Amino acid sequence: MPTRCCVPGCSVSGGHKFPSNPELCLKWRVALKRSDPTKGLWKPGKHDIVCHQHFTVNDYKETLLGDRSRLKIDAVPSVFSFRPDINIVSPRTLRMQSRKATRVDKCTALDQGIQQEVEVESTHKSTTISIDSETDVTKNMEIQCELLGRYSIENFRDNPKAVSFYTGFKSYENFIFLFLAIGPAAYELTYKCSSLHSSDQLFITLIKLRCAKEDLELFLLFNLSVSTIGRIFNTWINFLCFQLKELNIWPSRGIVDKHMPVDFQRKFPSTRVILGATQIPIQKS
Repeated sequence: MPTRCCVPGCSVSGGHKFPSNPELCLKWRVALKRSDPTKGLWKPGKHDIVCHQHFTVNDYKETLLGDRSRLKIDAVPSVFSFRPDINIVSPRTLRMQSRKATRVDKCTALDQGIQQEVEVESTHKSTTISIDSETDVTKNMEIQCELLGRYSIENFRDNPKAVSFYTGFKSYENFIFLFLAIGPAAYELTYKCSSLHSSDQLFITLIKLRCAKEDLELFLLFNLSVSTIGRIFNTWINFLCFQLKELNIWPSRGIVDKHMPVDFQRKFPSTRVILGATQIPIQKS
């Protein structure tokens, strides 16, 4: 029976068992960033524990005797050697912030109407004409292209409505939680697109499933070839099926009755699930 902490690199004895609630247990597994031999998300055993060093003081509830050994019901481990400071901004986030700041500066320059003055000499009098140089026009076109940019889930970090429209998730944080939950194997797939981050490959897959977008339209949005879009989608569909097959997708009878409309429940009381279908174009062999 294991008595030491299961967090990689930690050997402290004693700790807290994984919660029985499936959703909370999944949050613990994601927080640990531990993978199994198949590069999937590691599953804890019956006796695996996480020691107290990986929880903050606020994760514990204080009893009448001043004992802080009991975790709060929604506590999640967050103190790890690979995460020394939860307030540290990742390099990817810093790059995104830098790009946004650069784009704002360029937009400001365009709004101010930066022009070039050319003096034309004449035998009668000199006239000053304000015109845009060819170089400025070219730069303006480049800036417009940069402002449009290539589609990425990072572009919708602060736009929950757009995230919900394209993926069905309520927010960017929910999308990232799914991406982290499927494990490190997302970076070790058979087909790899080096020009697109793994999170954006998942984004493409969800857009195609949610909105039934054609590969040609996704090719225009993400600036990738049509064949690459098809390979990404086929690879991720199989990967998601393998990683998420352990989830129970069918709601219980009680949940169905609780959320069923009154009129529908009166007419079709025995209904358990409604199956819908949609056509999704796939790559032809």
